[in-house]
Amino acid sequence: MGANEEIENGGWPNRVATLASLALLGVGFAAFAFAINKHTTRHDETAAIAFDRTFHDFGQLTHEDSTASTVFAFTNAGRSTLEIIRVASSCECTVGELLDSTLEPGEHSEIVVAFDPAKRHGKSKSNLAVYTNDPKNLIVLLTVAAQTPARFEMTPPILKLGTVNQHAIIVKDVRVKSNIPGKSVSQLSSSFSLSDNADKALWATVSDPEATGDTNIEIIFDASRAAEGPFTKWLRFQTNDDIEPELALQVSATVSESILTKPKRISIRERQRKSAVASTIHVEHFESSPFAITSIDSENSNLLNLDLHVEPNLGVIATSHQITLTYLTPDRLGPIAGELLISVTGKEASTVTLPIVGYIDRE
Repeated sequence: MGANEEIENGGWPNRVATLASLALLGVGFAAFAFAINKHTTRHDETAAIAFDRTFHDFGQLTHEDSTASTVFAFTNAGRSTLEIIRVASSCECTVGELLDSTLEPGEHSEIVVAFDPAKRHGKSKSNLAVYTNDPKNLIVLLTVAAQTPARFEMTPPILKLGTVNQHAIIVKDVRVKSNIPGKSVSQLSSSFSLSDNADKALWATVSDPEATGDTNIEIIFDASRAAEGPFTKWLRFQTNDDIEPELALQVSATVSESILTKPKRISIRERQRKSAVASTIHVEHFESSPFAITSIDSENSNLLNLDLHVEPNLGVIATSHQITLTYLTPDRLGPIAGELLISVTGKEASTVTLPIVGYIDRE
């Protein structure tokens, strides 16, 4: 095909357009590659901190041990000057010493970390924050861990008295062992005031410390001064130790009535007026001790007409009793409320109050 024929068929213009497009693509790709390379080069030219490790475990230490230390080595792996702005510790038990604050590319330095076991107890971890000008690691955390004995060991650590009769007085001994020579519990803390113990059900006496520093604490719980149900209080004790100046002991119990009834109340729901209702009440002693029901009375007796049957009979001593209660609902509509008073004698004399509640709303 000749040149004239190609021109007539539009061949040359098409070729020129194609070549021009390829040239433009080539220029664009070159510009994109240059931009990427330029960006990468800028990023690679920053400082880059690299630690050999960021965690150290000192293991088991004692209070007699001197300060334990370790070294965290680091390098400037970047292409510009690395600056360590500051090193901050999370607690006074750990101190970091920076040898060099400015490193040129390829240079090495260290941070010496010292841990004082006398200022901590039990399992502990503390951190040092290293602030740098590395854009990828503006803050690097260095962590040290250690296990140190408790300065004081309280046995038991929590005093659980379990379920306690509401008439009982419980006396328990708590032992405090000192692991620091010359340190001991001195007295019941002044932070434990009557406002924290308004019912006066719980108190303690601290004996004089022994030669070893160990102390015996007598805990007294008077359940008769506590409300029925769960009981939880904290006792706090002062020590002569600046590191741990106060110890805390949690005391818990469940205070129960000496006489238990099932159910704990009688409910009357949607009953007709003057309809007869029967209920069975089981009465037992908290400690399964034998007792006798001496009398059963009712308050607001005008609300209900009661017919009682007790097995065994009133005055008979047994470990459990059953009361069959038959009553006629009032001749009126609306709420009703009354109380059944069950008096007993045995290990101790007491009266159990059994509420009667309900609503009469049907003819």
